[in-house]
Amino acid sequence: GILTVFAWMARQVDREGLVPGLPYLDFVDSQYPRDKILTASESKGMSIHSLFLAHGLDELAPLFEHYGFGEEAAGYRQLAAKLKEATRRLCYDPGRGLFADTPGKKSFSQHANALAVLTDAVPVAEQAALLEKTLGDTSLVPCELYFQFYLFNALGKAGLGDRYLGQLQPWRNMLKDGLSTFSEWEVQPRSDCHAWSASPNYHLLSLVCGMTPGSPGFRTVLIRPQLGSLKWVRGTLPHPDGPVSVDFKRGAKGQLNGTITLPPGVNGKLRWQNKELDLKPGPQVVKL
Repeated sequence: GILTVFAWMARQVDREGLVPGLPYLDFVDSQYPRDKILTASESKGMSIHSLFLAHGLDELAPLFEHYGFGEEAAGYRQLAAKLKEATRRLCYDPGRGLFADTPGKKSFSQHANALAVLTDAVPVAEQAALLEKTLGDTSLVPCELYFQFYLFNALGKAGLGDRYLGQLQPWRNMLKDGLSTFSEWEVQPRSDCHAWSASPNYHLLSLVCGMTPGSPGFRTVLIRPQLGSLKWVRGTLPHPDGPVSVDFKRGAKGQLNGTITLPPGVNGKLRWQNKELDLKPGPQVVKL
């Protein structure tokens, strides 16, 4: 199944090296003006589709390599590299310092620039500045509830996870409107219990509490809390061998104090402000 899907996507890459607008239901985001953008562009290649495919290939290659499909993994990495190169060459606008949605460079979105960070289509040293510009430029097509998942992942990757809590106004609006489950979209919200807008369930644990896998299969744990404006945070994450729990307080001078509990047989690392501490199974007091 995976091979079939990615083989079909690879066949869509055009002569410019980009993935164009696709047939059938070509969904990007709830309110993303795909048809309007493509109509205004001579080239039908799209940076979002191209980088989305590259992102999928980047995630897929280690999986195939792990299970002995080294040749396929190498092919995926090669195609991903070509997609990123073509996207940067054709869609990056040095004047604005942003990735455009098409080579025509008439439309710019948060979507394209978030994916540029996630795929390293922009050098690592430039990623934080690109995202700051992405968040601050109100002329960009904004991410809706669905695609904000990728925007928030990009913030974490670029070391800007402290900005996350400030981006949660749409979810605060849901509470204000009396919703008891996640709305599908912000315009005419409905209480749909919609999975694609449930990303705070993930990011409050992975970004704010900072609990993530440290190695494949969650054999180890990597904890990188990004508290933003919070003075304390407490959270528990399910793990195959038992819960991972953190209870952190920020000290007056910015230090991190608290406790971490790892499951039996699971080691990990805690990272905070360029400091690192080895973690062992069981409860432990931490100070960094």
